[in-house]
Amino acid sequence: MEENNTQEKSYGYAKRPLWQWILLYAVIGIFLYGLIYYMFLAKKGGSGYSPQTSSPTSVPLAQSPAVSAREITIRGDEFKFDPAAITVSAGQPVTLTFINAGTYPHNFTVSDLNISTRTIQPGEQDTIQFTPDKPGQFTYTCTVDTHAASGMTGTLTVQ
Repeated sequence: MEENNTQEKSYGYAKRPLWQWILLYAVIGIFLYGLIYYMFLAKKGGSGYSPQTSSPTSVPLAQSPAVSAREITIRGDEFKFDPAAITVSAGQPVTLTFINAGTYPHNFTVSDLNISTRTIQPGEQDTIQFTPDKPGQFTYTCTVDTHAASGMTGTLTVQ
């Protein structure tokens, strides 16, 4: 029998060239760094960079009319909001304090406007600030369990 002088190359775990290992670890490192940045720093504004949202040619502050925030307090208990209807002006800042006067956890949510308080325990309160930008009638609810279906809803009118 004639011997075959060609050897088959084996590419087992330990037989990879060094450059492949370096590339593999670099890709894994970049992925982990991106994941950690996204999970912890990006959500908290950790970069320290805050883009300017208005152009430098905007109206000077001295000429802008001062718009004061409208303060509203809403109490929630089983299973209603008090008041059950509120009216605000479009473009006017709103400071809303939600008080849980019930015996179950509750929250205040306007899904169509992406407005929501934390779900708070009985006796607690949560304050949020928002500026409604589009007119219309929007339903606010408590999104805990079946509270909305039990009647814990109200109407926010933006004029």
